[in-house]
Amino acid sequence: MGFKKKHMALGLVAIMVVIMTSACTLTDKAVGESLKTNDMPEIIYNDANRLIVSCWKGVFVYDKNEHKIIRSLDRVALKCDCTQGDMYTSVHASNDGKYVYLDCEYYELQYQFDVDNNKLEKLEYKEDRWKTTDFFNSYGDWFKE
Repeated sequence: MGFKKKHMALGLVAIMVVIMTSACTLTDKAVGESLKTNDMPEIIYNDANRLIVSCWKGVFVYDKNEHKIIRSLDRVALKCDCTQGDMYTSVHASNDGKYVYLDCEYYELQYQFDVDNNKLEKLEYKEDRWKTTDFFNSYGDWFKE
């Protein structure tokens, strides 16, 4: 990937983060709101074709070729919407960006979202299910040429 293309891709990522920030910082004055709105959206996966962003309201999958959000997952409805504190839910993407995993120890909830097939599966809770260092996408691999 050339210098110009790489910077255009980074610019697109920056624009999407701004858009996602706007969507994710809308508040509804709910109890515990401060546990949900203090964090910026997090890019959990990025490659040449797909950007996956998570915030307390949801997980959003942006298709870079179609230039639109193609999937979303409502974290509030799943009771996996806290981004800090005792009810914290960790959200990760698989190395290839095909799956998103949600893990909330407080409620003992675990979900696997199949991005390509738009299917959500509630899993039987198993502590340490996803606590391996090489299971998830590493930040250093995001912008490979």
